[in-house]
Amino acid sequence: MDLRSQTFMTFSPTGKTGDIMKTMTLNCPDCRVFNVNLLPPQESLRRVFGPDEMLTVAFPVFGGRIPTALYNRLAYIKGNQSPAAIVVTYGNRHYDDAILEMGDFLEGHGFVPIAAAAFVAEHSIVPEIASGRPDAADMKAGHEIRPGPQGKSRRSELRLKPDASTCPGTILIKNSMGCPSRQPPPRTAGSAACAPPACPMKAVPKEHPERTDKSRCITCMACTAVCPYGCRRLRWINVFATKKLLKRACPVVRMPEYWL
Repeated sequence: MDLRSQTFMTFSPTGKTGDIMKTMTLNCPDCRVFNVNLLPPQESLRRVFGPDEMLTVAFPVFGGRIPTALYNRLAYIKGNQSPAAIVVTYGNRHYDDAILEMGDFLEGHGFVPIAAAAFVAEHSIVPEIASGRPDAADMKAGHEIRPGPQGKSRRSELRLKPDASTCPGTILIKNSMGCPSRQPPPRTAGSAACAPPACPMKAVPKEHPERTDKSRCITCMACTAVCPYGCRRLRWINVFATKKLLKRACPVVRMPEYWL
């Protein structure tokens, strides 16, 4: 199949997922390329894809799940047996069911998931975990992956029970609730850099950037990535507990994985 276009939709709160996607978009010399930033607060996208238009969705894994924001942002996209690829980044523990969850979502919207990739990225809450990732080797791997249809016309293997040759995962649970907010007020007066559009969930009021609406926050850490004063942070007890848990759960350094 000859592709008419490839659309890359990226949700990247701390920029790590975006870094990987920059390398992957270089692999599309023969068709039109569209880049869509899913991070800023926005209305649900309304876009219809043809069978020769491919969609790639990239996002970080939150607790093994899809960031809840993506369900609303992608609520009205529609495919017509359109090929799709899924790219996830995760903090070296595991991506759990996130790839299968997104594959299930895309199939329900008329797409045929034909490829997936998982990359390790520096953990947004505990930066000591996977520090410096994605590194040069990760970026090279991202550049070499070509998420094209490659002649596949049958139903994607992403929906089959996982084995050594298919994408891993287990039973899907569609009601992902995200993570609760644990962000205290800043230590200093600071600026509104962490307010929308930097905050994808509008959890930080522009008029009062020292506050956090816990009912909206999904702990994506976008605010900590852009704060010029380093004053936004999680409560130390939660960071301590997360660090202890992750160090037990991350005994080995993981490398990029992909399924084509």
